[in-house]
Amino acid sequence: MSDDEEMIGRQLGPWKLTASIGAGGMGQVYHAEHTYLDRVAAVKIMSRDRRGDTTFEERFRAGAKVHSAFNKHPNIVKLYDAAVSEDGVAYMALERLWGRDLQERLVESAPLPVLEAVAIMRDVADALFVIHQAGIVHRDIKPANIFLSDAGRAVVLDLGTAKVVHGERFSLVRRPSTEDGRRTGTIAYMAPEQLAGIKPLTIAVDFYLLGMVGT
Repeated sequence: MSDDEEMIGRQLGPWKLTASIGAGGMGQVYHAEHTYLDRVAAVKIMSRDRRGDTTFEERFRAGAKVHSAFNKHPNIVKLYDAAVSEDGVAYMALERLWGRDLQERLVESAPLPVLEAVAIMRDVADALFVIHQAGIVHRDIKPANIFLSDAGRAVVLDLGTAKVVHGERFSLVRRPSTEDGRRTGTIAYMAPEQLAGIKPLTIAVDFYLLGMVGT
């Protein structure tokens, strides 16, 4: 049985999964409806082959903690809920966005009109400013992680690979020690220091990635 066949129709906490949206970096993403509230969400679940992998589960939970800190920013996807079901399915209920990601937009028509490109870059830069102020490096800014909502805003997705680099706000959010020495990100957009495995990383990584997106 595929993940979709297993999960569609399931209840995870107050969320009922009703349709598949696509795949994320850590598993599948589903459209979901809240049982009691008039609210929908994009529920990301850890893929079945990762369940029981304690290192991956720690990364998943750490990503949820980081996500939850930025719910008030319009250019960072909001987190509604995160938990682990009784049978070990870790999930995050995220803001359901309508539109398409920048990668899809570029496939349709590239290069973008200048004013549209500037507006997207401004929104992403605003989001990164807040993320960096919190002592975090995103590490995976790329067109597929920038969502262009029908409401006219660019939204940064997927803080699952984010790295806490300084500050007390996230002092309890630590990546598994097995991550040390592992390159995290997307090869085509990685900064030179990511590719070289240089530690510690700084916010300069995200500026490089944003520049790559802009080109």
